[in-house]
Amino acid sequence: MEKNDHAIHDEMEAALRRLGTGGPVEEIHLEEILDPETGAVKQVKRKRTTKFLRPDYRALIFWLTNRMPKRWTAKTQKDEPPADSEDDSQWCDDDWTV
Repeated sequence: MEKNDHAIHDEMEAALRRLGTGGPVEEIHLEEILDPETGAVKQVKRKRTTKFLRPDYRALIFWLTNRMPKRWTAKTQKDEPPADSEDDSQWCDDDWTV
């Protein structure tokens, strides 16, 4: 991988992290007009606004399933029961009556 590739990967990781956690985002809006005399574009207004983005659940799912696949997998393991579950096959409905 080139040195530039590492910088791009770091940028993408930071962007995904911001999507997953949400937070403030600054936007800059420019209003421009065309000068009819010279034909040049003039900047008339520049407005900065800060918006607060909610966390994106899809980014959270993507991050967790790729960073911690054993803990956050979307697939269920049908071959083995969970290690901490008890065998409840000995119970029947009569055991639960009051």
